[in-house]
Amino acid sequence: MYPLAEGEQLLWSGRPQRYVRRYRDYHHYVVVAIVIVGGLAVAATSGLDYGGMVGCNAVAGVMIGFAVERNRERRGFIAGTTYLVTDRRLIFVSQWPPGVEFRWVQLAVLRPPRVRDHGDGTGTIDFHPTVSE
Repeated sequence: MYPLAEGEQLLWSGRPQRYVRRYRDYHHYVVVAIVIVGGLAVAATSGLDYGGMVGCNAVAGVMIGFAVERNRERRGFIAGTTYLVTDRRLIFVSQWPPGVEFRWVQLAVLRPPRVRDHGDGTGTIDFHPTVSE
């Protein structure tokens, strides 16, 4: 099923891990909630007419809708993506309802990989430059 070339050896395959929320994510949620509630409170006390209040509520609803959609797309991306590392290429496999899509990058054009073992059977392969590079 996977597009391995003649003589190409599979070194590793896996899926992205579920996104783990961290302090900065929760901080972002609290700040956005305060801004939305504060904006609606200012709009309510400033004497806006009915149309202005509907507009403010619509803007708040759109902001919340975008946040929900972003999380839904992220979950779908994680569920449909597989990574393959061979001795020649880094292959991305996306399995979506219309079909399977393959994209790859030759390892020769990437920086040397840095592999980090998390100790629980998972790990990270990183091709980004370090701070000193």
